[in-house]
Amino acid sequence: MPADATHQARDFLALHQRGTFLMPNAWDAGSAKYLAACGFAALGTTSAGIAFAAGYRDSDPRQSVDAMFAAIASIVAAVSIPVSADLEAGFGDSLDDVQRTFTRAIAIGCAGGSLEDVADYATPGQFVLRSRQDAIERVCAARAAIDQHATPFVLTARTECFLTGHPSPLAEAIDRLCAFRDAGADCLFAPGISQPADIATLVREVNAPLNVLTAGPAAQLTLAQLRDLGVRRISTGSALARAAFTALHHAADDMLNKGSFAYAGTALSGEVLDGVMGKDASVFI
Repeated sequence: MPADATHQARDFLALHQRGTFLMPNAWDAGSAKYLAACGFAALGTTSAGIAFAAGYRDSDPRQSVDAMFAAIASIVAAVSIPVSADLEAGFGDSLDDVQRTFTRAIAIGCAGGSLEDVADYATPGQFVLRSRQDAIERVCAARAAIDQHATPFVLTARTECFLTGHPSPLAEAIDRLCAFRDAGADCLFAPGISQPADIATLVREVNAPLNVLTAGPAAQLTLAQLRDLGVRRISTGSALARAAFTALHHAADDMLNKGSFAYAGTALSGEVLDGVMGKDASVFI
């Protein structure tokens, strides 16, 4: 474990105790360095963004767990602020797999990590919720692995009710997240929730730090609105990685179809990026 990991983990835990903070999601060491230089207090990783950067689709079975952890480790090593890892569904079906995954995240210096309540899937976009009991047992397994170590670690438990077509996603999310809280989760997360009234209800009912993902419909909400609703943590998921690919798409389209290289006129200079990736990032941002 990196020498400063315990300090970062304590800082990360403290961020969840009061107020509202932004936790953008990085997909490689360069994006992590740039976001840290911007002044964010903590970062998440995005498994989808890491997959895209490696040339895979999200949750592609061809991408090994070792490759995913190598990417996460490079992000952690690149910055001196806390990093919470997107650990998907625990990288395996068994409870032992979940424990190994969280032990590994702690070993590389992550300050936190998230666990989804879906089964591993091989078909794009097809999520299947685990049974309530199975999901609770997996949160308990993650908590047990964390508690074997002498460093703080923020366990985020996710329910995918809003992304799986559940007939009553809010009610099911409340039920599952409260159970996850009681099983030892420090932060709760229901990606896909977007209506202010639903978010307010979830905040009230779970009575624990809640993360909201500002991608998809929730992107219409502002930081001030989410703060007023009582949201503790705001993440971006794969949205920043997709925004980077969007810029690449537009530049490529301009070159191929318009014969224009105008994108280069608005690109960050090499000097700025050299500064960010070096020791004097604060000079440039």
